[in-house]
Amino acid sequence: MKKITPLILAAICSISMLFTGCKTQQLVPCEDVRKTTDMPWLTAIVQKGQSWEGQKLLRIDKITYTTDDSNTTHVGFEVRYETMCCDIPSEYIHDCEGEVITCYGGIAGCTGECDIKILTRVTIYSNE
Repeated sequence: MKKITPLILAAICSISMLFTGCKTQQLVPCEDVRKTTDMPWLTAIVQKGQSWEGQKLLRIDKITYTTDDSNTTHVGFEVRYETMCCDIPSEYIHDCEGEVITCYGGIAGCTGECDIKILTRVTIYSNE
């Protein structure tokens, strides 16, 4: 009888969720980030202090943004490096996992998700 009880409870909970319309909350892993040490990949960027091209790290901003194809607000990070020459990007937008989704600067101007509209910006690291 003890083995059946957990199954019955699970079934009752599932049925009650179906009828009450409960929804799971989507978690944004970087919504509460206040400093670069809150995310290991941001800490690594600060410790390196430069881009792979040798550009000096200037600042990191936590941003909220939308894209043209979505009304959803996203949280990400804009990492800015000094401008060295016309063919090397100097600004990068990262998602919460640290993946680059947009690069600005250089000859291309913009690569990646170029329809980003930044709604808010908070500087969490500055070397300017």
